[in-house]
Parts: sequence; structure tokens; C-alpha cells
Amino acid sequence: MKRFSFILGLLGIGAPLLCAQLPGPPVTPREVVTRPFSRPDPRALRTQCLATATAPLPVTPTNASARQNFFVVDVRGQDANSGLATAPLRTLQRAAQLAQPGDTVAVRPGVYAGFRTVRSGRPGQPITFLAQGEVVINVADSTVEDLICVRGTDWITVAGFSVRDAPRAGISVIEASHCVVSNNVCGPNKVWGIFTGFAPQVQIIGNKAFGSGEQHGIYVSNSRGPDDKPVIRGNECYANAASGIQLNGDCNMGGDGVIQGALIEGNILHDNESKAFSLISIADSVVQNNLVYNNGRSSGAAGIHLTDEPRCGKPSRRNLVVNNPIAEPRLAAIRMSDDATDNIVFNNLLLGRGIVDETGKNQIEGDSNVQLPAAGVVFVSPERGDYRLLPGAALPAGKASYAGHNAPMTDLSGAVRRRLMPLPGACDAGCTELPIPGKFDVVAEKAWK
Repeated sequence: MKRFSFILGLLGIGAPLLCAQLPGPPVTPREVVTRPFSRPDPRALRTQCLATATAPLPVTPTNASARQNFFVVDVRGQDANSGLATAPLRTLQRAAQLAQPGDTVAVRPGVYAGFRTVRSGRPGQPITFLAQGEVVINVADSTVEDLICVRGTDWITVAGFSVRDAPRAGISVIEASHCVVSNNVCGPNKVWGIFTGFAPQVQIIGNKAFGSGEQHGIYVSNSRGPDDKPVIRGNECYANAASGIQLNGDCNMGGDGVIQGALIEGNILHDNESKAFSLISIADSVVQNNLVYNNGRSSGAAGIHLTDEPRCGKPSRRNLVVNNPIAEPRLAAIRMSDDATDNIVFNNLLLGRGIVDETGKNQIEGDSNVQLPAAGVVFVSPERGDYRLLPGAALPAGKASYAGHNAPMTDLSGAVRRRLMPLPGACDAGCTELPIPGKFDVVAEKAWK
């Protein structure tokens, strides 16, 4: 299966922060994938995670006047050591007990057991867990089934790990804020690759999440108030049993039941069993420059589905869906249902069943949402997952703005969108700009190589 190598520098992604884990909300009937095994109730999983993750870990006192702020973990280390480069620790759990705000835990190549965070960082002083080289985590903590569990601790960054074979989630962020999960490879895992619950302002950036055996690659769930603002950028999600990425405010779990202010951009979602994006009870969010193709292998409502959690009365509202190429031979490209209202849709390239607005309460621009006859006449090499626009592709101009909302200024590769069409202020639809005739687009080529 084709995987993309993402150049995060081209997307303008800086050093990420990471959060804790929590099992996700329930899969609704329209999302359930028929499998040969019996699937456990996700609400029970979440309740179990919350119960088992509460036991406090021992906290080792430190001498604030003479303390280090860089700890090293090595497979040849000893937990009785200081954690200096010349006397490394053996486990990430010991490093988590020692780390203070502003500290970095550097993990040398090897295979390790997972860990739970112990304390929070601070604004401008996150606690960072950083893999140096190939670091594999494949053994869960004895009390929590998520391999990396960030719970009840804010300002945490988790970056660069390979996390697989988790009994539940590879990485979870629960009841934690301002965390970043970045550049990790999560899969295969039993339920989710990355899971968050009640995690305001979490950033999930540049990860691969694949092979989730029961649910989604990335699952962002639950909200206590309007300050959610998750950033989900530059991830690749594929071969998951349900959706590639799901967001669900889920009123059944408490809080206000709506995830607000999400920025979902530059993700590549393909070959998932159900939807690409399952967006349940989200509001005032932006879905832009994502590439979606070949999902719905066994079920699913759409490539991008804006809907409500059953019996919640929290429909998806006031979201912007712009500049996404969606090639879904088995699904509607975009579906808005269950009283979805005031969503703005323009500049999308659509291959498949087009846009379905079941409520009639949304604004869909008539010219810039382009229905394509076939992928091969517009994209460079769809069979290889290369969805850059072919030079000279005959496409109508996109819109620079519509209904008071602007198209993104950059494309999926991070290149500034060029105004090539004859219409003033026009840009191309989809997630990439047409190349300048006769010129080789180095930026786009690097991003897709």
C-alpha cells in the first residue's frame, strides 16, 4: 500500500507538542465496519481507561537548585542512573518521573515499554519526549492499555516514536491541554492509533496512523467548552477498520458536546474501511488542503461527512470545507446530514458521487466544486497516489473567496498558491496548484516524492 513521505518543513510545521490518551466515543451504526470478530463497546473501553489511568505514579523529588534539564534513555541504561548522557536511564517511565517543566527526555534507538506522564510542563516550558533514531514502543504499562498515555498533564510533547501492537491506543491524550503529538508512526494497534479526550488545543501533526483493528487512525473526542481548537495537520491515515480521522463532540460523555475551532489541513487519508473524515458535532472549523481517496472499502457515508451524534441535537455547523480533492468511487465525496447547517463548501475537486446536502441548509458554490470525469485526466498518477494536477489540465478556476471565507494561501506542499487563471484573484481547486507551463515544480515534486 502506498505511503507518502511528508515534508513537514514545506508545510511550515514546527516542533510539536504531545498529549495524553483516552479511549474514544462510540461508533455509530453508520460507521460500523462488518468484521469477523465481535467488537467491544467503545464506551466501556473509555470508562475502563479513565478508571485504570487514575492511579498516581510515584513522583521522585528533585533538587531545584542543582537539577539537569536533559535526560537520556538507553536500552543499556539503568534506572538507578542520573540520566546524563554518560549514565542513561533504562525506562521512559523513570524519565517521566524525573522530568520537570522545560526538560527533554531523549530516547536512543531500541525497543521499549510504554509510559504514563507524571507532571505538566508550563507555557514555553513543555516536557518533551523525543525519539532519536528508530525507537519502538510495543509493550503497554501494566495498568493502562495505551502505550503512551498522557493524562491529566498539560504542555507535553511526544515526537518521533514508532508505536505498535497496543492493546488499545498507541498514543492517548486525556484531560490534558496544550499537548502536541508529532512525527510518530502509530500502527498497527488494536483500537486507535492516536486518541484524545477532553484535550483542548491539542496538536496532532505529521503522524502516520494505520492498521487500527477496530476503529479510527486518529480520534479526537469530547469537549468541555468553546476553547477546543485542535490542530490536525499533515498526517497520513490508511488501512484503518473505521475512519481515517474522526472528531466527535459526543454529548453522551459530558461537556458541551461540540468540538469548536478545529483546523484540519494537509492530511492524506486513503484506503480506510469506512470514511476518510467522520466529523460529528463540530463547529466553526476549517477542513482544507486534504487529499482523500479510495475509502469506504466496506461501509461509510462519504469521504468527508459532517453530521451529529445520534440523540445529541448538536449538528455540525458553520464549518469551511475548501480545496480538498476527493476521489471516492464508492462514496459521496462530501455529505452533510442530521441538520448540518451553514457549512461553506467551495474549491473541492470531486470524483465519485459528488456533494450530498441532506438538509439544504448549507452554502455550496456552484462553479468551483468541480465534478471530475476520471482521475487519470486531471491528476499526475492516481494509481501511485500522486494527486498533483497534470500540467495543462482543463479545469475551471477556483475562487479566492466565497461567502465571506478565503481559500487557503498555500497548497498541500506548502507552496504559495499562484494566480495563474485569467480571472483576477482566481486560484485552482483541490489541494495543489497547477504548475506553471514549461516549468518543473521543484517544491511540489519534493513534497510528493
